[in-house]
Amino acid sequence: MAENNSTNILQDIRDNLINPNFSGTAIGDLDAGSVVVYSALGLSKAVSNNPALATVVGLVVADINENMAGAVRYSGALDLADWTAIVGVRYLTTGTYYYLDTTPGKLTSIEPSTPGLYLVRVGLALSPTNFLINIQPSILL
Repeated sequence: MAENNSTNILQDIRDNLINPNFSGTAIGDLDAGSVVVYSALGLSKAVSNNPALATVVGLVVADINENMAGAVRYSGALDLADWTAIVGVRYLTTGTYYYLDTTPGKLTSIEPSTPGLYLVRVGLALSPTNFLINIQPSILL
């Protein structure tokens, strides 16, 4: 039994190194893939037109209901079969960088250029379903 437990612990460590997550409580309902910020109140949707909500900490791994805890991935890959709730279409465009959008919790493939918005590059589409999270610091335009 001890060997099996050691194997499970090693697998957990490997999984966390490959896809680092942390847990948080959702302030409102969050879809898988939602771009989030973290505050003393919990996880909420990030948005590029509000300085208090433009410091992205990661993407939600699976749907989280309001006042429930769930996982947020802060780096590594996130694979979702359907990205519609986050980018407006089912599939990501491979090789495209995605940025924090003006719509809360969403990503856009269009790099923001409007003065007053925050430019936050969140990551790169590795395939139509796989997203490499590489959050860059927010820059006020």
